[in-house]
Amino acid sequence: MRQVTGWGLAILSVGAMAAFGGLWPLAGLGIVAVSGACVALRCSHAGPLGLWPATVSDTGEIVSARWFCDRCGRSWPAGFDHGKPPVQKFTGYDPSKAIRSAHRATELELRQRALACKRAGIDAPRERTRITAAEAHAAMNRPVPIGDRRRVC
Repeated sequence: MRQVTGWGLAILSVGAMAAFGGLWPLAGLGIVAVSGACVALRCSHAGPLGLWPATVSDTGEIVSARWFCDRCGRSWPAGFDHGKPPVQKFTGYDPSKAIRSAHRATELELRQRALACKRAGIDAPRERTRITAAEAHAAMNRPVPIGDRRRVC
């Protein structure tokens, strides 16, 4: 865009100098003044922009986040405002819901593990069977057979 504007001003200045004949220095100065005014009044926001955060105005209205051009002093809405935050209706800790929450967390973990094993091509882990204390004690008191073990030299 700047190249088109520059070439347009150059052609306009040459045309004005040819049209005015003997007054071409005056026409050249006029073209330079007009081009300077165009450049001064126009801002392409090419430089770094500032971001003003969302604030509350003096009247209590919420002013959204805005971009700000330091070069020309103009500002405009940033366009990424989010609505009001959700209203939090429940706060605190409810011990009556803790047991069910723990069960849900355990079920979720088991489903995630099974899915991960399935994706990896491994057989899903089996659930461990729980034995009573009496069965565990009886299993510990059984003699361990040593006759069928191989001898490693």
